[in-house]
Amino acid sequence: MDDTEVFDIAIRNSYKVLFENKDEETIINSPSYYFAHDPFHPYSRELLITMLDYFISKEEYEKCEKINKELPKWNSENIRRKL
Repeated sequence: MDDTEVFDIAIRNSYKVLFENKDEETIINSPSYYFAHDPFHPYSRELLITMLDYFISKEEYEKCEKINKELPKWNSENIRRKL
């Protein structure tokens, strides 16, 4: 698997955890256990922006819409534990 494939899996897994309420532990115990974030630490606003840019490049606009709705809700430290 090359870096592009790993990045795709990581972004999608992080999206699943943040927006589809998937369990991090289930993903960690799967063969495709990559994340674009550290699942044991708060999520950053920067992660959402990275995800947004990625899904724009893939023309997955429904995901972009969900991310865009979430971005204004972030606090002054730009972190949140869960959406």
